[in-house]
Amino acid sequence: MLLIIASLLCIYIVLFLISVHIRDNSIVDVFWGFGFVIIAWLSYILSDFSVSQLILTLLVTAWGMRLTIYIGSKKIGKT
Repeated sequence: MLLIIASLLCIYIVLFLISVHIRDNSIVDVFWGFGFVIIAWLSYILSDFSVSQLILTLLVTAWGMRLTIYIGSKKIGKT
């Protein structure tokens, strides 16, 4: 669990620094869904590799990527 929290913390700190550099905090919204994908895959890697865990990980990945792509396309359309 600590690995997952530390990983997300590092990723979002880098994302924050990028948003400060480009002066646009709304990029965090684009990566929000991808954070769930990261959590799902790190949880799967740390699990017992059961079929049900894999199915859940794939479903969360599909949902998170859909959310990331949807919000990202809306952001690109605004600029």
